[in-house]
Amino acid sequence: MYRYIDKSIQIEMTQISTHHLPKSVWQKIWQIFSATIAKSDSSISSLILSGLLTKSEEIMLAKRLVASFMLINHYSYKAISQELKLSTSTIYRIQEILENNPAYHAVLKKLIPSDLNLEKDTAQKPLSFVDRLFLGYRKRYLLRV
Repeated sequence: MYRYIDKSIQIEMTQISTHHLPKSVWQKIWQIFSATIAKSDSSISSLILSGLLTKSEEIMLAKRLVASFMLINHYSYKAISQELKLSTSTIYRIQEILENNPAYHAVLKKLIPSDLNLEKDTAQKPLSFVDRLFLGYRKRYLLRV
């Protein structure tokens, strides 16, 4: 598979093609992908993503998303690292992305489920935040943390 890689972005993926797509082609492909996911309801999106991603990629993305939510809600690197089994360098990179991209930070802040009372959760163990965020997801499929 051919992928466009912006040389200014450091990508750490396994088995990525060394053949580069023209930027215009990559942008069109990304637009189609984004629109497909955005138009789909959650069950369809889940099926699409599970068909495209390996289990380890699914886990990686889920952990990074939850780490972003936890950083937005002022959890410490230590708490995030212990709960999600992420390295502090990964957490630092996520924090940098949140700080350097205010639009991304704002979107993620809006995506945190409104029924979570996060002010109370910050005083509790991080596990309660993660458990409530996934609403039983861990019981059906363990995140291998």
